[in-house]
Amino acid sequence: MIKIFIVKGSFTGFAIGALLVVGVLLIFGSLEWIGNYYFRILGYSLGMTALAGAGYGGRAKALGLRSFGQSEWRSAKSTYESRSEQRIE
Repeated sequence: MIKIFIVKGSFTGFAIGALLVVGVLLIFGSLEWIGNYYFRILGYSLGMTALAGAGYGGRAKALGLRSFGQSEWRSAKSTYESRSEQRIE
């Protein structure tokens, strides 16, 4: 199930599209069909969060960045930390 949404540390195109659709539906649904003020704000906020996640995920995918998983800079950072510890001792 996760491989549909995340592959090689970034969102798939399907996941980005799904977040866009869910975000728009949450915003539209909360503004049109929910009468309670607090639930309306909650639905609108969740919709905006889904749209922001889709936007950031799409931008990261276009740039080739990996949002999830082990990145190259993390492994490089760990090698520097081990070298500095050896010099101190």
